[in-house]
Amino acid sequence: GLLGGVVLALSLWRRRGTWVRTPRRLDVDLRGVHTHAHLLAVMSQHVASLPALLPRQWSGGAADAHQAGGDGMRVRVLQFNTLARGLSSGPDAATPFAARTRSDFGGFDAIEQPAQALDWSVRKWRVLQEALRFEPDIVALEEVDHFNDFFGPALDLAGYEAVSKPVPHSPSLPYGYYSDGVVLAWRRDKFQLRSRARSAAGRASLIASLEHIASHRVLVVACTHLSSKTGQAKEDKRAEQMEELLADVERAREGLAGA
Repeated sequence: GLLGGVVLALSLWRRRGTWVRTPRRLDVDLRGVHTHAHLLAVMSQHVASLPALLPRQWSGGAADAHQAGGDGMRVRVLQFNTLARGLSSGPDAATPFAARTRSDFGGFDAIEQPAQALDWSVRKWRVLQEALRFEPDIVALEEVDHFNDFFGPALDLAGYEAVSKPVPHSPSLPYGYYSDGVVLAWRRDKFQLRSRARSAAGRASLIASLEHIASHRVLVVACTHLSSKTGQAKEDKRAEQMEELLADVERAREGLAGA
């Protein structure tokens, strides 16, 4: 069939009444890195002295996700909240812009040595390592405030096509950092983009229709970052946001079926 299914993985400028800041220059650590192999070598150097990553248990039989089924389609999806630099840095960290509010590690100051644990110069490589180590076919990331300069170019070198959507009026801005947002990425050797659909659900959302190259089936893939905080009012808000996102996904599927 045409529709393979649905996967849900939960510079300053003025644009349509919203303020967004995104980096314009390539991250200094990626300058001169032009191949996937070189990227992995540089990443290995940056994480060599760190402890091993935590073990992960995959669901849905993902341990053998790269072994195709009868129709040639088996997909491994990774979803990860990266914890934005602008929402986790300390009060003494240098900021790209003048801050209006003093940062406090985003409330994660109870951890041991937060300045070292949340140091972005190290943590960006750790997050990338986590995102790539299982060679996922589709990647959904939230709280990404360094897409243009780091994650976007790095994913490209690793063989992924990626799109991003920043959060309007991101909470990172008062701390002097770039806007955070959501990212969808897919392996170029497995999928090609058929279309993108708009959604205003959550803090930011992306919906993409991806054609599986081998089977020609199409997945409608969505990534969103729901409202945070505790309490019944926030729970109700998140439920509303999910209903809105699912409706947008269904419209995207119907559009494909009628194409």
